[in-house]
Amino acid sequence: MGDFNITVNGTVVPAVKGQTVLQAALAAGIDIPVFCWHPQLVPVGACRICLVEIEKFPKLQVACATPAADGMVVLTESPKVVKARQGVLEFILAHHPLDCPTCDKGGECDLQNVTFKYGLDYSRLQEPKHRTIVDEKSTFDDLQIGPEIIRNQNRCIHCYRCTRIVDEACFEDDLGAYQRGYHTEILPPPNREIRNLYSGNVVEYCPVGALTNDDWRYKVRVWLTRQAKTVCTHCPDGCNLTHWTFHNKIFRATSRPNESIDRGFICDIGRYGYQYVSSSDRLKQPMIKKNGELVESTWEEALSLIKTQVSELKSKLSGNAFFGLIGETSTNEEIYSFQRLLRRVIGTNHIDSRINRKRRLSFGEEVTERGVASDQVGFKDIDAADTFVIYASDLHSENPITALRVKRGVRYRDAKVIIINSRLTHMGARTGAANLVHKPGTGVAALTGIVDAALSSARFDKATSGLTDQNVSEFKQSHPDILLAKAASVSGISEAALSDVAETLLKSSNVVILCGSDFNRYPFRDEELLALDNLKRICKAAKIAILPENSNSVGAELFGAYPSHYPGWKGISSKSKFEDLWRGPIPDFTGKDMIGILEAINDDEIECGFIYNADPVRVFPDGNYADAVLEKLKLLVVIDSFMTDTARLADVILPLSTFAETEGTRTNWEGRIQYSQSTVKPMFGSKPGCEVLEMLAERLGGSFGQSRPVEVYRELNKALGDSLPARYEMFGAEGAIVSRPTQQAKPGLNRVAFNAMPSNSEYPFFLVVGNADHHRGIDTERNPSLLKFTGEPFVGISETDAKGLMISDGDLVRVESKSGKVVANARVLLELSSKVVFLPENFRELRPNLLMGLKEKFDHVKVTKM
Repeated sequence: MGDFNITVNGTVVPAVKGQTVLQAALAAGIDIPVFCWHPQLVPVGACRICLVEIEKFPKLQVACATPAADGMVVLTESPKVVKARQGVLEFILAHHPLDCPTCDKGGECDLQNVTFKYGLDYSRLQEPKHRTIVDEKSTFDDLQIGPEIIRNQNRCIHCYRCTRIVDEACFEDDLGAYQRGYHTEILPPPNREIRNLYSGNVVEYCPVGALTNDDWRYKVRVWLTRQAKTVCTHCPDGCNLTHWTFHNKIFRATSRPNESIDRGFICDIGRYGYQYVSSSDRLKQPMIKKNGELVESTWEEALSLIKTQVSELKSKLSGNAFFGLIGETSTNEEIYSFQRLLRRVIGTNHIDSRINRKRRLSFGEEVTERGVASDQVGFKDIDAADTFVIYASDLHSENPITALRVKRGVRYRDAKVIIINSRLTHMGARTGAANLVHKPGTGVAALTGIVDAALSSARFDKATSGLTDQNVSEFKQSHPDILLAKAASVSGISEAALSDVAETLLKSSNVVILCGSDFNRYPFRDEELLALDNLKRICKAAKIAILPENSNSVGAELFGAYPSHYPGWKGISSKSKFEDLWRGPIPDFTGKDMIGILEAINDDEIECGFIYNADPVRVFPDGNYADAVLEKLKLLVVIDSFMTDTARLADVILPLSTFAETEGTRTNWEGRIQYSQSTVKPMFGSKPGCEVLEMLAERLGGSFGQSRPVEVYRELNKALGDSLPARYEMFGAEGAIVSRPTQQAKPGLNRVAFNAMPSNSEYPFFLVVGNADHHRGIDTERNPSLLKFTGEPFVGISETDAKGLMISDGDLVRVESKSGKVVANARVLLELSSKVVFLPENFRELRPNLLMGLKEKFDHVKVTKM
């Protein structure tokens, strides 16, 4: 029900306060044509095609910008309206080229469709069409304005949808409208390109063919394609996509608007990140090692070899001698099947998915052990927050759509952003944030200094926080070395800046604290969590969201890819339940995590392993150690789509279908489970994951009779108490939210230990690793469109250090640690602090993990100009 009614074409239509005539009509299924309007943009009434007749109004009104009012009577197809729309079209077409047969927008062009409905078959214009000439020698007027985007100004209808998307939806500034009248041009600012992380949206939402991209250009007509609904696998946000396929090949990905998540705007990584599916580098057949060399084999031979060798090892050893690692981009069904295979058939709990961390505990384990309150946080909480604290995260590159929701809060709700990090990030530049850049390893000191400043503030209300005088006194007595003044000295952040942040938090009604990759991977996270919990407790209302690194990290934890628990966060004590479900005995010992597995291999306690859709040699934070240890195994089975660094060590490789070749579900960072259709049939001789895992289970004597994801889904739903939709078809746009186990906080404030990072004269720089924009590692390095953005591998160095070492942009430098060295071109980054070196972790040619040492709490390096 609406707040009031309006009448459109004789039909009573409910409307709510704040709706426009257009929105009310569209909600009732009444079509009004638009060019410039978009539901997520501020209406501007630029194109005039949505003109409607409203009773008692002397002139036609633009439906997109006219507020609906009680009792309003609207006509959308009256003779007066039709004539006006024909006039608008005549003006638009006066200079629009009639090149539909060669325009990529043909078949899905708004102008084409509206012209066929309302347009005339003649024009009164006698002069030649105005032409924006790019090259006098060419009859084509295409201009490359970004790595992927091509502009044809002659097709532009000046709706300004593209420039408004860049500004109002993506909060960037690399596209604008220049000149006036029909001389207006859509261009990036001088000496720039449109290359922001969301640039592809301007092509998708251009109503004509003025903006196109190389990805789709001149490849296939839209009416020949088949569409499949899928979910992006490149980050934990879980954006909804549509894949457009022809002859079993994906030709493009577009948004599939979901108000709960992406609102119709996706990042370029999701848009172009499908291209690796068709890469010629894909594994095409199983491979086995003969005489020290991997050679192509058959599925029968490879599976028989696995059966023989596993049987031999099991006859001599217990399940303790086996392990399994699985990548966190796998589906929930694959994760469930994998851990079930390891537990029920192999007989081991040595299972993990956290392959790139130096630390051992999961967030859930930390919560239980430390008495820290656990929060269920989602996009709705972000939309309601008035202050954001972004801690140890480059949110823009790690969670691009979460970043958009935060920026939207800044633009439209005047929300405040506080960024606490050891380096400046793009997010700070785009939100007017309070940027607290601390010295590496001093985040705990900065957080504790803020808490101390808050406790000393006249604005602090003990009653609201639930803290007592004794709690405050104990906190101050427990942290003499990192209270405000000393925290400022230790962290390098001024007392005034720390105090200002404390005041902002105390004034805030709803705070969301977002923690990212840097928080997740470093070993001093344990103390940071306690410090963040203290920060939360001084606020009126606050929640902490630990943002995972991969698209299904939450699914990995939920569906049992951890050594500490079974699916549904059920502890090892729930073993009998799963023995009944899996029809056989399973081990009752607590398994080893990633670090423990490597240590056990090194100590000859583990001799056989299965690695599924993961590349620990490339990402484990001591690459040399992982490489050397895995090579000691008597049998290593790798199931993957590409010849990874880990696969090169394997005794058997089984080719795995990619995310686009299998259906299934994934769980985003909120705990939202979503269903993805299979986009194309399995390619290059690969097989979908559930089928591969069932084949292994059958050969090893423990068939579950579940080779299809839908069959696995039924059982995993049963493991969760049938709390999910019964069938894939029942998943709606909202998906299904799974609630994590909650933990009540212990009273008072946490005592936090802080140990300053020791100086290192031989290796004076602190190594920071992270994402490069438009790059996600192995899944994006085979995407030609994304590689246009990323360029070459680089070593980031601060301006101060570059001057001291006489290094300029592009100079070849060597970065060395106790563990290894890498060589790449230098890039001077203004956002870096002195004595910090940044290495993107996404490039195959540049492996930061070769510089890391597992036993080193802080990774120190030195930089030499070559």
